[in-house]
Amino acid sequence: GGPEVGGPLRAGRLGTVGARSPEVRAAGHPVNLVEGIRFCDLLGELGVDCPPRVDAPSIYLVEAETGDVLYAQGETLRLPMASTTKIMTAILTLEKGDLNDVVTVSRAAAGVRGSSMHLAYLGRKTLKELLYGLLLPSGNDAATAIAIKLAGSEERFARMMTEKARILGLKKTRFKNASGLPSYDHYSTAYD
Repeated sequence: GGPEVGGPLRAGRLGTVGARSPEVRAAGHPVNLVEGIRFCDLLGELGVDCPPRVDAPSIYLVEAETGDVLYAQGETLRLPMASTTKIMTAILTLEKGDLNDVVTVSRAAAGVRGSSMHLAYLGRKTLKELLYGLLLPSGNDAATAIAIKLAGSEERFARMMTEKARILGLKKTRFKNASGLPSYDHYSTAYD
């Protein structure tokens, strides 16, 4: 099973639990779940409130002040990051770029699929405008334009992103692009 629950479970609902359910520790005691037994019924007998229903394959909930793990499920499972990738792109933009710099949009940036700020090939935008386009409409084109401006290529920028993740202690996170578009080996975990 996952980490022991570090604090009181919150009130919520959870349906019948199947045989493949993980061991849960409630009030410090292991609770092995069996097909057909309602999880909340078991917790009620132990004097513990039922946790909320979680349908996600991966979750890691930590109490911010104490660091106690409140709930964990599949926390080391590698999953695609999608547009949350853009948070790291924004961090590097603020750390490495000059927001007043003018960027000429490359063909590669203008042609990126998915969500867009609608950049035109050879158009000109400040890095600040691209940052807004990255975060507000979730522009994949803005992400690529930023990557090329700051690192010369999206591939080099993705390596910078992965290096920054390591510095931040994110050991199971890897970037392959600046936008979060699906790519092999572009992933993170709930734990990270």
